[in-house]
Amino acid sequence: MKYEGYIKHKISFGLLSLFTLCAGVLTSASGQTSLAARPSAADISNAVSGRDAIARREAATESMKAEQYPSNVTALAPSNDLFQNAEVISGSSSVIGGTNVDADIEPGEPQSCAGCKTVWYRWTAPADLSMTFETYGGQLTDTVLDVYMGKTVSSLKMLVANDNITPNTNSHSRVTFAATAGTTYNIRLYGSNGVAGTFNLRWEINGADSWKQFNFDGAAGSMASD
Repeated sequence: MKYEGYIKHKISFGLLSLFTLCAGVLTSASGQTSLAARPSAADISNAVSGRDAIARREAATESMKAEQYPSNVTALAPSNDLFQNAEVISGSSSVIGGTNVDADIEPGEPQSCAGCKTVWYRWTAPADLSMTFETYGGQLTDTVLDVYMGKTVSSLKMLVANDNITPNTNSHSRVTFAATAGTTYNIRLYGSNGVAGTFNLRWEINGADSWKQFNFDGAAGSMASD
């Protein structure tokens, strides 16, 4: 009986060794077999360290994304969204780029369309001039331009306005008016039907002499700022 137990013990040990050996055998693409090297303690340590390093790097990346794109930050409106913060422009001829993205209509502002995103510019005439302001280019291809006189948003008087330069063919805007030296004009710009995007605003002296095209002693020339 003791001998039989000894035999059973040897058989069990042999099977365990065989299973261990089989587990270490790898078959290559050519069909040849080779014994796989067992990883050393250093290999296991390096693998664990590499895994931890990847995890730390991924965590740092997610943290950076959260800092760059926080979910609780509200988009900023253009600096010239409010009438009182109108961007001052000057000269008899120039071009400026802008955007009305995230802009809005403020309380007391002359109404135009529901949800319109308006921005403001302020220009003072350097002389008696026939001036043209117009939009072109940019993402905002369907614009509206209004020109007002007045010092507060609730006391504005419209001087001239335009939606489309040419109906059905050119949906940018162009206004021409008699500008009196020293008078400040407020230019409001927005997209039709509440659309938003980038745009270009250009202003220049009209081709005709102002004193020939307009009567500066008339209504337009006599509208003083409130």
